[in-house]
Amino acid sequence: MNKVVAAIFAVSIIGSSMFLAHAYKTRGDQNGTISVTGLGEIDFESDQAIWTGRFEASSVNLVDAFAKIKDQRTKVENYLLSKGVKQEEIQFEQVSTYERDKSVYNDQGKYVGSVFSKFELSQRVVVDS
Repeated sequence: MNKVVAAIFAVSIIGSSMFLAHAYKTRGDQNGTISVTGLGEIDFESDQAIWTGRFEASSVNLVDAFAKIKDQRTKVENYLLSKGVKQEEIQFEQVSTYERDKSVYNDQGKYVGSVFSKFELSQRVVVDS
């Protein structure tokens, strides 16, 4: 009788272990999706390339920061044109402006607030060729 109980117990443990292992292995799978692992490479020709970049400028004076970002834009545009990129392929997005603060602490090291540090401006450029 003890051997029968031991066999049933062993089969139960093995079965539940297999069930839990399968549940763990497939926990992230979703119905109707395809999962692929590995690496595939193929050469192809494309008739379009999109390149993005970003440039930035900063200053404590907003007018100066805009003058710097405008100067950077001119340099980027001239560089791209000198490399054969056509004017109509260059798109400049809007300028993003951020106010940066710095934290202020008292003599005991306790945070007491923040004060304005500078303006940071950035602009993205997209070349769609």
